[in-house]
Amino acid sequence: METDSLLQSIFNTIPARARFVGRYLAYTTFSSLSTGFVFGQLGATLCTGPLVPFMSGAWLGYTFACFSFFRLEAQRAMEYIRKYPHLMEHAIEVEFKNLADLREGEPVEEWVRSGGLVVRLGRLSWAILAAQGCSTSVDEIQEARRQRLVQSCDERSKDD
Repeated sequence: METDSLLQSIFNTIPARARFVGRYLAYTTFSSLSTGFVFGQLGATLCTGPLVPFMSGAWLGYTFACFSFFRLEAQRAMEYIRKYPHLMEHAIEVEFKNLADLREGEPVEEWVRSGGLVVRLGRLSWAILAAQGCSTSVDEIQEARRQRLVQSCDERSKDD
């Protein structure tokens, strides 16, 4: 338990944007190399040789990972918007007040989903950045909720 809390405290000192970049690099690198190795191995067993299939597979793996990573981050941002709308609204207003065009009183989810394709992608990008900034606060909220659940379970077990 002490090791977990030590690792968690070290992890919490890393800025949210740096964790995002680290996750992105790990995700895309793993996908690119894995796909490249599979394609390279297939190329080595065929008459083409491993180099060009490896490069093609790595490129496809990286491209797939980029889109997949964006989709996962967008889902996480939308989940935060649904569960913690005031927190996300505050993050967008404070961190990006001159850049994001969120109007006061407008629900964040409607703001993200309104407008044309380019506008929606831009607003979704701001929401993803806001979710990165809120991730520590969301973790604290979830940890407090978990502690309340543990306490209620302890109280029930004492009653039995």
